[in-house]
This record gives sequence, C-alpha cells and structure tokens, in this order.
Amino acid sequence: MKKVKFNHFGQEQEIYFNIARLAEVEKLTGHSIGYVIKNQDLDINSLAAWLMVGLRHDGGTRKNQQYYLDELQRAIENGVDINDIQQTVIKAIAGSGILGKQAYYQMFPEEKTAKVKKELEIAEKN
Repeated sequence: MKKVKFNHFGQEQEIYFNIARLAEVEKLTGHSIGYVIKNQDLDINSLAAWLMVGLRHDGGTRKNQQYYLDELQRAIENGVDINDIQQTVIKAIAGSGILGKQAYYQMFPEEKTAKVKKELEIAEKN
C-alpha cells in the first residue's frame, strides 16, 4: 500500500487505499474496482466516495460525501482540473497493489529496481 500526495484541496494531504478501503468504496458506489478501471468510471459522486474513504485518516475526523463534493466545487473554482484529481485517485488505487505489479510500477516508475524490471520481463514472457 502506497500513500500518494494529494494537494488538490490547497493543503498537503495523502490518499491511500488498502483492501478494506477498496471494499468500502465498492460498497458505497456499487461498482467493483475492475469496473471502475475498465470503464474509467469516476463520476462526481463516485469520486467524492473515493475521496471520503481514501482521505479519511487526514485531520482525524471522518468527513461525509457532501464535504468532498463541496471541496471538489471549491477546487474547480480555484482552477484545479478535475482530471488531475481523478488521476491522483487512480494512482492511489494502483498504489494499493490491487491492479498488479505492472500497473503499480507504471504509476511509480521510480521504484522499479533492476531486479523488479527483470521479474516483470519474465512475467511478460510467460
């Protein structure tokens, strides 16, 4: 599980997902992780749910989905591109490891050691 910097709401935050958090988002949105990735389906309501779960550790109190809808509105009004927010969430999903090593190292190439490169090459051949 990798924590990803999330600075889109004007403060330094980190977003991350583990299996329990992924399961919670699936329950909230009614969509599996596979569906979200395959269909690139991060609509506004889903995005707010992802943020609610992925950022819940930040600040010590759990905020509701409406809070994140309001934060999204403020961010957009301040010139933040919603695609940047979506990409950060997708990066955090990949950081959970749920999408496999290829996706993980595609999002975090700086962590790809020579040993990992070799393992990935062998896996691709098989």
